[in-house]
Amino acid sequence: MTHAGSPSHYRAERGGFTLIEVIFALVILTVGILAVATLNTISIWQTRRGDDLTNSALAAAQVLDAVSVLPFDSVAVGNYVDTVSFGPANYIVNWTVSDMSDSLATGNREIKRVLVLSGGGLTQTTAEQYELFIFKPGGS
Repeated sequence: MTHAGSPSHYRAERGGFTLIEVIFALVILTVGILAVATLNTISIWQTRRGDDLTNSALAAAQVLDAVSVLPFDSVAVGNYVDTVSFGPANYIVNWTVSDMSDSLATGNREIKRVLVLSGGGLTQTTAEQYELFIFKPGGS
């Protein structure tokens, strides 16, 4: 039997957590916080990459729009490079104009192909490829 003043009596009635339980809870809490921090970092990177892909597509669309409104004969065959800035980032747009009239079975119709590669930005996204075919009016 234990007396009210004995040390074993106090141990039996004490509530709370042991040191091992506290350490285990802190380890679980730390792992959870690190997981959230990692997800936040990945989310920021993916958002920036998405912005770069969008801006890269806009840069390519600007080139495609500019070429598509030109008269057929003024679109010269060759390779071209331009840099487009959106905010703090630069996007490199490469486009190649080639004459496809001989390689396609189009009869007498003249066709030019514009192949646009666009990439860059803060995350240095890889080039996206876009294609435009221009037909000479009045062909058969």
